Amino acid sequence: MKKILLLSVLLLFFSAVSVVAADKSITAKAKTAGISQTAPRRLALVVGNSAYRYSGALANPARDAELMAKTLKGVGFKLVGDGAQTDLSYVSFNQVVEAFGDMLHEGDVALFYYSGHGLQVAGENYLVPVDADIKKEAEVRVKAVPVNLLFAKLDGIPKAVNIVILDACRNNPFARSFRSAGGGLASMNAPSGTLVAFSTAPGQVAEDGSGSNSAYTAALAKQIQEPGLLVEQVFKRVRSEVGSATKGTQTPWENTSLTGSFKFIDGDALSLKKAALAKAGDAKKGELEALLRMEEEAALQKKREQIELEHKAAELARLDAQISEMKMRLGSGTASGNDSLKAMVAMVQKREGQVKQLELLRQQRESEELKRQQEIEQLKVAAKEKRRAAVDADIADYQTVADSPYGKDLVDAAWQSLVGNYPIAAEVSKGDVATLRKAVVEGKSLVELVSGELVAVPGGCFQMGDAFGEGSSNETPVHEVCLNSFFIGKTEVTQAQWRQVMGGNPSYFFDCGDDCPVEKVSWNDVQNYLKKLNTLTGKNFRLPTEAEWEYAARSGGKQSKYAGGDNVDAVAWYAKNSSKKTHPVGQKEPNGLGLYDMGGNVWEWCQDWYDPDYYGQSPRNDPQGGASGSFRVNRGGSWGGADVNARTTSRYRNEPRDRYDDLGFRLVLTSGQ
Repeated sequence: MKKILLLSVLLLFFSAVSVVAADKSITAKAKTAGISQTAPRRLALVVGNSAYRYSGALANPARDAELMAKTLKGVGFKLVGDGAQTDLSYVSFNQVVEAFGDMLHEGDVALFYYSGHGLQVAGENYLVPVDADIKKEAEVRVKAVPVNLLFAKLDGIPKAVNIVILDACRNNPFARSFRSAGGGLASMNAPSGTLVAFSTAPGQVAEDGSGSNSAYTAALAKQIQEPGLLVEQVFKRVRSEVGSATKGTQTPWENTSLTGSFKFIDGDALSLKKAALAKAGDAKKGELEALLRMEEEAALQKKREQIELEHKAAELARLDAQISEMKMRLGSGTASGNDSLKAMVAMVQKREGQVKQLELLRQQRESEELKRQQEIEQLKVAAKEKRRAAVDADIADYQTVADSPYGKDLVDAAWQSLVGNYPIAAEVSKGDVATLRKAVVEGKSLVELVSGELVAVPGGCFQMGDAFGEGSSNETPVHEVCLNSFFIGKTEVTQAQWRQVMGGNPSYFFDCGDDCPVEKVSWNDVQNYLKKLNTLTGKNFRLPTEAEWEYAARSGGKQSKYAGGDNVDAVAWYAKNSSKKTHPVGQKEPNGLGLYDMGGNVWEWCQDWYDPDYYGQSPRNDPQGGASGSFRVNRGGSWGGADVNARTTSRYRNEPRDRYDDLGFRLVLTSGQ
């Protein structure tokens, strides 16, 4: 096995030289917030594999790795490749492990993080590259990366602190072909000076997560940034947080042979922001300094108030204990003169007064916290206005050059100079000052402006169709459908987003505002929008299939009557509560995936041709709808429809050319694109 790995590394040595050389240039001179100049070097390899080619893509690992890379950089770690290594092949995976091992020196703090498929065979754990096509159990040893390879690298470094984090306990994707493969990962003994952390207990399976990150990685990234915690305390907190988030179905676990102590952050949590301030350019320093002062003051005040609350709560607990003791003495007949009726009255009154004081203190704290947050928000608004004024002045200068008959030879240079002041607008087309201005003022990239926020939908199987017996015949028979992971718009496409791409606004309710859904768009109109959007962003946005739409509306295929629960008024704008018009997106409650307005507001176009009898012949895997037809599918109901139309299984249709004031859409992006 070692010969095979060595040969793989040698064959691709020259392609790795630049990465390894860059990482070997690390010095201990850099000072990071909360870490002294004499602290050991901190080195990390962060890997996230999502785009599996033969075993089904995972929604979260690549994003988990990006989050962990950002978090570790923030607390002073240097990363192999200067960032998360995502979607690694077998050769690339071995390559970065070798590079990581070559970088380590005596006394280093070495951290390895992996998110993706992991499996065990005969008690040994393996991490699965994205190009692994494993048909037999024996192939694992030559197509997956053994965790023991990493341990061999770490075991040879003296006086080191090693942390190995495996968020890799998902279902074995090749289990049907194996004789002995167990669920989850096997227990393993950590090399000397090493802590090994699993996202769940040995032999158990962890969840990929329904949000943007797995429950484990989200909790870990949060706790790493808490100052003053020993590494063991960090993982203890993670265990508690994940247990609560998964309702006890997932319990993280660690095996440690650490002999020394290690903290991700020593000292004040605000030191990270101070480090960011030190690196900021002059244009941002004033804004950051003001925010930092206010947040620092808010943190100190919150801490003082919390201490006072805890003191009052402790007094109340002591008084409760005294009352309990008195009750026991009275019940057992051992009461003394101190247990007189007057003494009881005094104790009860004292307790009543303390309860009132505690409640008043809590109310005051909530009020002060609200006031502080409002002040911080006002400062952010002021900073936004400052950005607006600055970019308007720069745009005016650019426009002066562009509009002058003597500036035609300088227009390109003027635009490059303008964009150079605002890197967030780097992808904006030359001369599009309106989009550049919006990007700078809103602090959003071009892709974020025109596509809105996307939500990851993990793949899976579900029973598609009406299981409540409330729909029409076109919602039956209920049948199993299996889908790959994808991303879907958090909200319907808005009028602002349509205008950003198409330059106009076809909506009947145009006076509703930028945040209202675009409507009066035909299926054909949407296809034109998608072409322009994809050209603009370099992505491959599309409409959802009918199956994807229902799976997402039902929070990953759960039995949900409406998208977000059984109370239609809480989740949807429809005939009885809409006042006969559309409303800004995101005002109703979201569903379990954080998606808004999947029911009501506007009907949403799907990609499929409509066939009322399609469910009786639908394929199990990734159905695409009828092969042809006269109508395209609509889903979700609208502001003018009855509540029955807002159900998650309701189906409707329109001709591709139809434009109505209750027809809109939301975007989908296939995972990995």
